[in-house]
Amino acid sequence: MRRANAFMQLWPWAGLIGAALGWALDHQVGGDGIFFQCGRGMLWTTIVGVLCLLLTLASGFASFRLWRSGEETAARRFVALLGVLFALLLAVAIILPTIAGFIMPECLT
Repeated sequence: MRRANAFMQLWPWAGLIGAALGWALDHQVGGDGIFFQCGRGMLWTTIVGVLCLLLTLASGFASFRLWRSGEETAARRFVALLGVLFALLLAVAIILPTIAGFIMPECLT
């Protein structure tokens, strides 16, 4: 019972934590994939970009559901709203470099 209660205490923070984790993972793995695997990195950066985008959107949706519920306190609903907005912002930050991977040339050397 105590573990479930601790999980519910972190629920409003899902959008903030999940979106930040998704963006950081996309940034690190995507950047390393392009730098170290020139030519072969585009496929991996696309796959990683899509998976990180799904993680970001799922965490933002979890915060959105909590924000829409009328059963939470005002402070928890505010944190959930921040999580939704942060997830949307970082979703754009994940989408744009993923699309740029298709536009930019593979290798310059």
